[in-house]
Amino acid sequence: MRVIFWTRQEVGTRVESDWRETNLAKAIQNGARAHGDEVEILTTPDDGSIEVHPCDLVCKVGVKSRHWFTAYAEAGIPWLYFDKGYIRERAPDQWLNYWRMSVNSHHPIEYLAKAKHGSNRANGMGFRFTSWQEDRGRHIVLDGGSEKNFKFNGIVPESADIGDVDAHCRKVVRRIQACAPGRPIIYRPKPSSKGRQAIEGSEFARNRGVPLKDLGHDLDRAWAVVTYNGAICYDANRVGVPSIVLGSGPARPISSTSLEELENPRLASSEERRQWINNLAWCQFKMREIRDGVAWSIVKEMLDLTPIKTPAGACPCSPL
Repeated sequence: MRVIFWTRQEVGTRVESDWRETNLAKAIQNGARAHGDEVEILTTPDDGSIEVHPCDLVCKVGVKSRHWFTAYAEAGIPWLYFDKGYIRERAPDQWLNYWRMSVNSHHPIEYLAKAKHGSNRANGMGFRFTSWQEDRGRHIVLDGGSEKNFKFNGIVPESADIGDVDAHCRKVVRRIQACAPGRPIIYRPKPSSKGRQAIEGSEFARNRGVPLKDLGHDLDRAWAVVTYNGAICYDANRVGVPSIVLGSGPARPISSTSLEELENPRLASSEERRQWINNLAWCQFKMREIRDGVAWSIVKEMLDLTPIKTPAGACPCSPL
């Protein structure tokens, strides 16, 4: 298999330990070679142009790469997406301890739904989940996401700005009010998403004096979480709060997928949640596992499970 990994301009611009994408690409190159595959590492052009080269798989990092993934998918070439791991702890000599990966999708929902891994790896990572909260409160947490995330998944058009994203979330708030009348709504945009505005009918998490990164404050005694594709549904499921996943969020295989289910959200069985979290552990890897080829064996499994789609087409968004 011939693979191309496109990295941003990093070499020479900072110290080598900060070459996040370049170091990841080199690790992938080593890991793929252990399986008999060759990875060519290329640097994106300075002029912002996109180059589609013949290959069997293209690799790139982050939601800002959506145009690259779209171009390759339209040429019939599958794409491998990398981003921060679900566990966000930092390693002493790395950016983060884990890189997550997904084939032809923002999150590996096909793999999470179909794989059958045991619990050893998940237990070793410290993945735990509690029983569903019996004393859940009344409020609903709405994940406001980020502009670049919404664009990547085709939730808003490419030309959308911050105001358009807030306008879309305003529609979601109205739908939540219609499906779960009387329930308080906490609106949480992504912490790094600047310029977002409060939405009438909801409490704006940014205005309360509680750091947005303190997700536990809002998940404590929440009735449910609503998201398109945010990792917040992973955090919610872990602490026993059900999710409504309208797009490709990682907990979609074990969650409700329609706002119509808000008053009676799906509560997956312990066996379903255990299998899901076992599979999730095999979708993020440390650098040494990537270099050794452990991660590459999972890439090949994902390739067999997930059809080629553009980023927008890969997001199974439920209608509002």
